[in-house]
Amino acid sequence: MRILSAMVHLACARGAQSAIVTDVMRLAGVSRTMFYNLFDDRSDCLLQAFEEAVALARERASAAYELQEPWVDRVRAGLLALLQFFDEEPELAQLCVVQALAAPPAILARRGEVLDQLARVIDAGREDSGREPPPLTAEGVVCGALGVIHARLLRPGSRTLVELLNPMMSIIALPYLGTDAARRELRRPVADPTPAPAK
Repeated sequence: MRILSAMVHLACARGAQSAIVTDVMRLAGVSRTMFYNLFDDRSDCLLQAFEEAVALARERASAAYELQEPWVDRVRAGLLALLQFFDEEPELAQLCVVQALAAPPAILARRGEVLDQLARVIDAGREDSGREPPPLTAEGVVCGALGVIHARLLRPGSRTLVELLNPMMSIIALPYLGTDAARRELRRPVADPTPAPAK
């Protein structure tokens, strides 16, 4: 984990292509032998760091998503949990959203798989809506939302990502549930998706 944390930090500070093994080892305080016992090379280490970041983000979002019904509330809870996670872990957010685009082909391929999974979650809205948006709607919604997060992460001193929840949910709801639902999402209070623990 020290090595992965060092890789994340350097990739975010210098760019994914500039995080070199010797600097990762120095920051993590490990030997070359230890590094190469665990990873094939720099790209393998970066891929494992990306996988760990995605797993943590998925865990947070899925836990919130599964607690809700119907679809729009599930997506809202999952998105809020994801945005909260990215606000709490800005380097992991940078790795997942920004640096992955400049990463080796294996990470770009894995990123594509993650986006496909997210698109399937969004397209489940067809079951609740009775509407038939065009086939690429979910893909467009996911890529659009990711683009908004990407732009916010590149602005130094920008506000929290959680503030994007209502506008993003309005965009997500519009093609599946219509304009009234999209307007409701703009006005909804931003509440923690997880229930308070029992006393």
